[in-house]
Amino acid sequence: MVCQGSESVQNMEKSRIQLTIQRQGEHNFVTLNAGGPMVYKSEFKIDEKLLRELVGQVVRLTTPGEPLAERENPRGDLLRNETSVTTRRLQSIGEQIFSRLLPQEEARTQLRDAAPTDLFLHLDEQLIHVPWELCHDGVDFLATKFCIGRYVHSSRPIPSSNRETVAPGLLKVLLIADPTESLPQAAQEAEQLCHILDGIAKVKVTLLGGKLVSKAELLTEIQTHDVVHFAGHSHYDPVHPNQSGWHLHGGLLTAEELRNLSRPPLLVFSNSCQAGATTVSGGRYRYEEEAGGIGSAFLTAGVWNYIGTFWVVHDEESRDFAV
Repeated sequence: MVCQGSESVQNMEKSRIQLTIQRQGEHNFVTLNAGGPMVYKSEFKIDEKLLRELVGQVVRLTTPGEPLAERENPRGDLLRNETSVTTRRLQSIGEQIFSRLLPQEEARTQLRDAAPTDLFLHLDEQLIHVPWELCHDGVDFLATKFCIGRYVHSSRPIPSSNRETVAPGLLKVLLIADPTESLPQAAQEAEQLCHILDGIAKVKVTLLGGKLVSKAELLTEIQTHDVVHFAGHSHYDPVHPNQSGWHLHGGLLTAEELRNLSRPPLLVFSNSCQAGATTVSGGRYRYEEEAGGIGSAFLTAGVWNYIGTFWVVHDEESRDFAV
């Protein structure tokens, strides 16, 4: 998930596609501006239970250990079978989301026929758990066709900030690696990122990790860096979202504590989906609420941009995505 601020780049306006989805009660209000002479608007009813069921289908497909029928088939390459079956099922779910997102055939055609470009989703907070990027138009997933970013519409107050880079012409990146010392792969991820970024001119990297990282030290470092990348465990509090945050060896660094920084970072990349989930009945997980909730918590704390994952990502794939 990527959530961006509201500043515009004038020379890109014509090529951008703006898709706004607002929710009131059980009705979605959709506006599609594909850059042409027509702006498509629609209102339709879709109950919360159906939205949850669609999300639940994706969660089941992306949760390790969930059985697939093909796993019982002893013939052929089982991994390849599982991958192809999962892709087909995601396609099917994506087609449902696409048709329900845009009930107007003309609007769906606009997205289907559009050339690859930037697609901005403007979403109410209560809709951020839906995987709109997995909409499938019959040919492509939106996520594979467009460069997609999300703006989150929130009713909660967001601190105003005239945040500028710490040092003009220099990008300062803070890498936080496995502060609980329980995720060896997270430490490897940060070391690999450090090696890559160290080779880029005008990028200064600071690497912090392990149990010796204190909350006070981390808060000081975060407000002197432009980009913060976290690889470790996270926690989401659905009752008090501002108390969501990252696990350190000595406690939790919360979004509320970040809110009090004089200079929140421009970008937070939180690569912490596995611990951001909580188990529910039957041993299943509810990743989407925790991931979306933590993202919103950071945004309302004054962070302009947030990147995170919705569902479980294996350590190796998580590292590759970050790189």
